[in-house]
Amino acid sequence: MHGKGIKGWVRSLGGGISLVFGRNSSGIQRGRMLRLHIYLHMRYLLRAMLGRQRRPVKGVNICGMRVDAPSIEALAFLLQTVYMRRDYEIGDARPKPLIIDCGSNIGMSVLYLKHHFPDARILAFEPNPTAFEYLTANVKQNALRDVTLHRKAVANRTETRVFFSDADDDGSLGASLTDRLREKSGRSVVEQSVECIALSSQIVEPVDFLKVDVEGAEQEILEDLRDRGLLRQISKMFVEYHYNDCNPNNRLVDILNILDEAGFDTVIDSKRPPPYTAQLGVSYKCNLFATREKAVS
Repeated sequence: MHGKGIKGWVRSLGGGISLVFGRNSSGIQRGRMLRLHIYLHMRYLLRAMLGRQRRPVKGVNICGMRVDAPSIEALAFLLQTVYMRRDYEIGDARPKPLIIDCGSNIGMSVLYLKHHFPDARILAFEPNPTAFEYLTANVKQNALRDVTLHRKAVANRTETRVFFSDADDDGSLGASLTDRLREKSGRSVVEQSVECIALSSQIVEPVDFLKVDVEGAEQEILEDLRDRGLLRQISKMFVEYHYNDCNPNNRLVDILNILDEAGFDTVIDSKRPPPYTAQLGVSYKCNLFATREKAVS
């Protein structure tokens, strides 16, 4: 690394990465994101080798916005899914779109959507107390307007439920209303009570984009929206679907039928490599992107 350290080595990759992505502005920006992603992953690997504990990171500049995160690992994962994979790329929308973000975590999705739609109105929901602190800080330090934050879980009805999170990761990306963390990996899990809000109570006008990343509560939410005739008010939707044995009523086939009957065209991205026979009955997730021509008020 010629005495530069990891950060200097990553910077030295600039020319090659820019050439890979092209010289237009979007390609240059993706190149910067890739260099930052490599840097964060190298930091993570070094910390793992040295046996260091996770610690917060502050003030990382991503597309002109400052980001705080509970750990390098969390930031690297979110940078990859939100900015590099562009899971929440929605294409065209109204000048001032209404966006509902269920499962905002530390707010990377909010920052990404505000970067592309500065005048968007965003309702953001996150029940994890630690993640919500970062979400609040990231929205505040970037002076984002028209973003309303709710420290609540989204469900099919308003009530109090048990919320499960990773005991070793306060800002756990897999925190859930189901006990999927313990089943999935045998981790130590913290249980706490959280307020849930019915998503149906928040849809009172056409919604340009609905993001549902609620770690296992997808079907109950979509069924409630269907039963109340509210799916017709949504133009585009991203759903991160989660399957696990502790939540057998969250079925992919039922979710796809709900979307199909409501007039959505749906793209499925499983990200699961073969052999598929080894994956039967195993916990997994996949992304669904559903769209229709326009919402009906």
